[in-house]
Amino acid sequence: KPVLVITPNRYQEVQDHSKEIWKTPSGFMEVTYQEHSVVVMGFDQTSVYYSDPSTGRIDSKPKDAFQNGWESMGGQSMIVVD
Repeated sequence: KPVLVITPNRYQEVQDHSKEIWKTPSGFMEVTYQEHSVVVMGFDQTSVYYSDPSTGRIDSKPKDAFQNGWESMGGQSMIVVD
């Protein structure tokens, strides 16, 4: 099943200087303008394969680098179910 994930737009860990803290009615929230979403199509031992809506292509990145970027955005994902 495809999985929608929030990842940095450069697919790299977001550095602290690119983050802001917003005060919301629910508390403080860390945000960045480097946010992007892709649909992960699969992975293997070395790579993550994803569909990027900004290019319309299926692409890949090294698994470790992709995971570090994804975790720096809070490790957010959603399974797409029909």
